[in-house]
Amino acid sequence: MVVESSFFVLAGLIVAVMDHEHFRIMVLYKKKKAAQKALQEANDDIKGLEVLMMISRDSRY
Repeated sequence: MVVESSFFVLAGLIVAVMDHEHFRIMVLYKKKKAAQKALQEANDDIKGLEVLMMISRDSRY
């Protein structure tokens, strides 16, 4: 009886740890996606500014 209840306690702890780690992975994934989006927007801004600089440089002459 004691061994059986110990097993259930251990199994419950394992499930709790796995759930916690799954939650952490989901949070990290959301942060990664947000960072990727911010990086893409920054790269798009840089490309747009480069185009404006080329247009400005060409219109001087």
